[in-house]
Amino acid sequence: MIRYPFESIDSMIPRLTEGKGLYIDSPEERLPKEVQALFSHLFGDLTTIRRLLLLPLMARGERIGFVAAAFGHPCDCDEEAKRTLEVLGEQSAATLRAIIRINEAELRAMKLQTASDVARAATGEPRSASWRTCSPR
Repeated sequence: MIRYPFESIDSMIPRLTEGKGLYIDSPEERLPKEVQALFSHLFGDLTTIRRLLLLPLMARGERIGFVAAAFGHPCDCDEEAKRTLEVLGEQSAATLRAIIRINEAELRAMKLQTASDVARAATGEPRSASWRTCSPR
């Protein structure tokens, strides 16, 4: 996988920073060379692409990625289709954001467990002592 920083893409395609979809006809003629390199890597020969759709994935005002779709034929998207794609992007972004937060929480939990294990080892406390239970008398 090749990663392209958002900053480099944003500087070339400002509309993505606004959180709006972008439809580009004849991308091989209209995109800067650096962006052409990205989409050539993803889609192959750009001369066969008639329309490129870029849809930012926004969650709570934060862009967490974008979806790119290439069409080899002219396609006209009416306003309803564009709005449907934007809603799809919003839902996808919310789902991705939730997955990212779950992964971050799991990572924090592992770090805390590791810190706890290190502290127990340093004090000589056995691991089982950290799970104190109350037993009926």
